[in-house]
Amino acid sequence: MLNSFDELKLKWIEKIHLYYRPTHIKRYFPYYIGITAIGFYTLYRIYTNKHEIYNYFSSTYDSLKFFLNEHLIIPLKTIYTSTFGERSIHTTYENSQLNYTNSKKILEEMLEDYGHQHARTLAQVNNLSVEEFLASLNEHATNEDMNIVMKNYQQEMNSPIRAALFGDLIKGILIQVQKVKVDGEGLIIQIDQLMKQNQINFSILATIPAILIITFVTIATKNIVSDRVINRRKFDLTTIREQIIRILREIEHILIFNNEMPALTINNQELIVVEHSDNENGDQQNTMTYLTFGHFLSHIYELKYFTKQLKSKRMLSKEFNDDIDLLTHPQLSPEQKLLIIQQIYHSYSFLVHS
Repeated sequence: MLNSFDELKLKWIEKIHLYYRPTHIKRYFPYYIGITAIGFYTLYRIYTNKHEIYNYFSSTYDSLKFFLNEHLIIPLKTIYTSTFGERSIHTTYENSQLNYTNSKKILEEMLEDYGHQHARTLAQVNNLSVEEFLASLNEHATNEDMNIVMKNYQQEMNSPIRAALFGDLIKGILIQVQKVKVDGEGLIIQIDQLMKQNQINFSILATIPAILIITFVTIATKNIVSDRVINRRKFDLTTIREQIIRILREIEHILIFNNEMPALTINNQELIVVEHSDNENGDQQNTMTYLTFGHFLSHIYELKYFTKQLKSKRMLSKEFNDDIDLLTHPQLSPEQKLLIIQQIYHSYSFLVHS
């Protein structure tokens, strides 16, 4: 009999061991195997493609560096130089202006010498006397009037070989070259002035892409920090749901056992006094005392604290908070506020379904 009992006990223990709760390793062993295999495969792929990965990161770094240089560093340096480096720029401009003035003066002297040398011929061409032509020669030379040269130059082109050997064809060509030089220097000075005036504008336009990206990254970082750190939920949804139901139940009890609100009520975070009419006829026995009303307000604020923790559009957190604000409305009776609580229960499913 005892032997049979021992055998039965051993069989019973064996049977129990077949259905006992497995250890943590046994339960999650396939997951550990899968995660380890994925990890080794990932490391293998990284090792076999290390050159491609290095090239990818290098090209990304070079692209980012080029973008920052072209759209942030160089434009900012240009703006700084244009704003605070006026002395060197002004010196360069003065040198260019001095070269232009000297070239223009040389051209005037060349035109005046050429006019004096061919005064008789040029006076006949212009139907003027020699004295009249010489009187106006200085003004024409100052105005860089090339007619002084071109009219005589046109006549000499009729016999270019003779003019080149015995005339002033070469001198006329050199005067025209000097004229082109003066015009070129004047044009360069005008272009430099225009570029200098618009240099800051071009630099500001070049920084717009970098400013947009920096603004986007700053806003995204601010939102992430605000959502994940500053405005992070202090409680899980289950705890919030339980606390909201508990507080609503206590508020509902206060409203059920009190027929009337006291003379004090709250509106927009301010305590105000509501005057009751003298001809009110009702049972004042169940009027809410100031102490009870204080409990009521403390429950309201506690409820708003938990409802603000929801932060979910799916749960209609904004609408939920708006409904809670109605519980402090001074024009609503306790019966109406009870109806609001009932409306809250059947409007927000997360209060019913966990």
